[in-house]
Amino acid sequence: MRMTGFIIGTITGMAAAAYLSKKRPGMVAWAGAATGDIISSVKGKAIGAVMNRKFGQSQSVQPTSASSAGTANSAESWGQIEMLVNSDPELKRQAEEIASETPTTH
Repeated sequence: MRMTGFIIGTITGMAAAAYLSKKRPGMVAWAGAATGDIISSVKGKAIGAVMNRKFGQSQSVQPTSASSAGTANSAESWGQIEMLVNSDPELKRQAEEIASETPTTH
């Protein structure tokens, strides 16, 4: 790869990130969280592959997100959803319309 292509790609990526962070901040937060989950999954698979190769056993390393799926992750997920809804006025209007049509039992 040529250095100019790398520099142009970097500048383009930075411009796209700046545009998205101003236009839809919730989307950037969601993308960051999704990227973190993917990296954790890849890390867990890589550790498992190294362990299998070194020890010859079928040991698997569970990613931390899968083992800690509880109320804390649920609350964090709802917080991200709320942030996404609040970042887009049209989506917020639709969500409020649906919520007003749906009877609550709680």
